[in-house]
Amino acid sequence: MIGSSRLWIAALCLGGLLVACGGGGGSTDVIDGDLPDNGGAPDTVGDSGSDPGRLDAIDPGTPDDPGTGLEDAEAEGVTDTGTGDLGPGCIDPDGDGYGPGCEAGPDCAPDDPRRFTTTTLYPDGDFDGYGAGTGVQVCHGAQVPAGWSTTADDCDDGDPSTYPGAAELADDGVANGCAGADLVAATADGIFVKAGASVDAAGTREDPVGTLAAGVSKAAAAGIANVFVASGDFSETLVITGDVAIHGGYDATTWTKALATSRLMSSGPVGVRVLDAHLVLNRLYVYGFSNTGDTTPHMTVAGMMVEEGGATLVDCVIGGGDIYASLTDGTQAMTTGLWTVDADVRLVRTRVGSGMPRPVEYSGTGTVERTGVGTAIRHESGSLLMIGGTLWGGGDLLLFGIQGVAIAKATIRNLLVTGGVATLAGVDLDGNVEVEVDDIDANDGLARGVVEADIASIEVSGGARVRVVNCVIAAPRADATADVYVEAAGAADAVFDARINTVAARVVDGFLDVLHSVFWSDRFSEAVGEAYAPAGSGTGTATSNVRLIDVGAGGWARVVNCAGLSQVNKSDSSLIRVVPGARLRLVHGVFWDDEFGVCRVHDGTSCAIDGDGDLGNCATVSGCDAAVETQVADPLYKWWDDVNAGSPLRDQGVDPVTEGLGAPTDLDGKPRPQGAGFDIGAYEFAP
Repeated sequence: MIGSSRLWIAALCLGGLLVACGGGGGSTDVIDGDLPDNGGAPDTVGDSGSDPGRLDAIDPGTPDDPGTGLEDAEAEGVTDTGTGDLGPGCIDPDGDGYGPGCEAGPDCAPDDPRRFTTTTLYPDGDFDGYGAGTGVQVCHGAQVPAGWSTTADDCDDGDPSTYPGAAELADDGVANGCAGADLVAATADGIFVKAGASVDAAGTREDPVGTLAAGVSKAAAAGIANVFVASGDFSETLVITGDVAIHGGYDATTWTKALATSRLMSSGPVGVRVLDAHLVLNRLYVYGFSNTGDTTPHMTVAGMMVEEGGATLVDCVIGGGDIYASLTDGTQAMTTGLWTVDADVRLVRTRVGSGMPRPVEYSGTGTVERTGVGTAIRHESGSLLMIGGTLWGGGDLLLFGIQGVAIAKATIRNLLVTGGVATLAGVDLDGNVEVEVDDIDANDGLARGVVEADIASIEVSGGARVRVVNCVIAAPRADATADVYVEAAGAADAVFDARINTVAARVVDGFLDVLHSVFWSDRFSEAVGEAYAPAGSGTGTATSNVRLIDVGAGGWARVVNCAGLSQVNKSDSSLIRVVPGARLRLVHGVFWDDEFGVCRVHDGTSCAIDGDGDLGNCATVSGCDAAVETQVADPLYKWWDDVNAGSPLRDQGVDPVTEGLGAPTDLDGKPRPQGAGFDIGAYEFAP
């Protein structure tokens, strides 16, 4: 049931108002009465940006702890003397509650607080949670690691949409739940929808109803589980309060799959909202609200939100909308592809984009500040599983012709996890943000341009747990340009400040495991500026911070069998940043910098291991637990999935089971290992 703190939201959504108020301490308490404000958006590059636009009004409460077996990440080296709750004589050197004499039982990894129990697990080649084949003894923590399963009953371990109990997907040729037959729209019981038809139609194949909302309503009234949607565009919003499956992409005459797509173009702040229900969405495109002029009624929009419910999305596209508008002072444009709160969500072969927050101003005097926040997936609590597909984040800000001070800021995240558990397998993460102030002239003796771009593919905060396998993770491209040119008569100064901060994976506060993945940075990321004052001074700074891995004081990251390429060597850029109080473990990795001499490890203050240093010395830096068989080396690569013989990527990985992890297949679905051992990176090369 919907919690008491959210009943009013459900009532408003059912009434079609889709209203939720903010109060998260941001620049405004309420943005246009649609969604809460963007309270936690970072004010400067370098802030974590871990809370852009928290749903304070929805009050998700404390998420159920998914468990890691670690009550306190710093509680190591503790030996129980019998006075605590661990049992008399409990010896627990890693502080996980397990060990000789402990009531919880023995510890299979006494030096690793994230692993403590041994279970017979089965390889899960498609990462859907169901395995097959021969069982293996695996030492792991409270959660079964991705790539393993407690069962061996998957009827197709190569298809993540097919497993026991899976939602049935129409017209895909298989029984997804491993029993029965395929669901076929041409013969199935269902409600049928065609764009432009009457909303009062019967909803039959011969007389389809005209909107998705009407189709879902008719299905609920008749107790029908499936809604079939003809290809075409729908301009509406959809609120789901009861379990339903929506299948798109049909020919409206034959009700067979068509080449064209079914698209929902949101007419309000949220395209599809799921409240305390489960939605199956198959072959449907959902786009958040996009304005058509330079003004907009909504400045905080989302393609899809799931609250206290669940969703299964297969072969879908979810976009956060496009807010291209002139804003009022103190507000910001915020677009989100998929926003989940207390929800269990599964995505298969689905593309999710942040949309495009694009604040623009073409005039103004004094101080003009504009901010854009874009997030592809924001997961606050519950569980998220994404298998295949892409995550893309972007933004585009422009302030032009301002007289005085122009400030433009963009904060972009592909995956922002602030609570609960998230698992990614075989996902490609990338993006691009451009922030520009141009033709800034003087007011009261000063012309100043400030541009900041902060973009991350993965960010973990709030104690969340994130697991990543077989992914390609970019430190996306970020461009920040400031052009300050004084034309006004009289003495005036021109100043610019251009900053970018782009990272592939950042752990602010929480746990991140990355296995058999590839990190890389875009060589064209850059912060630039120009200041000209004929009768005054022209000064400025340009700072470019580009990293592959960034672990904050509250973060714990384990990176196993991964490869990384850095192509930017500017300012305080580095392969890795790890600060005191952080925990980073590197195991069997190969990193390289394309001869740019990039700093190897930054300690948060300065470069601790320079561009000629050895990553194997990472343990000498506070916060870095170890770098086991991790090196900076020429990979002898043609591309990520094609390397030459003798490459250090070949057969140099560790068996993931030794770290309590699993990757029985690679990004292409090929079995691991091939040849003499596990290869490093997302691809397993042929022997």
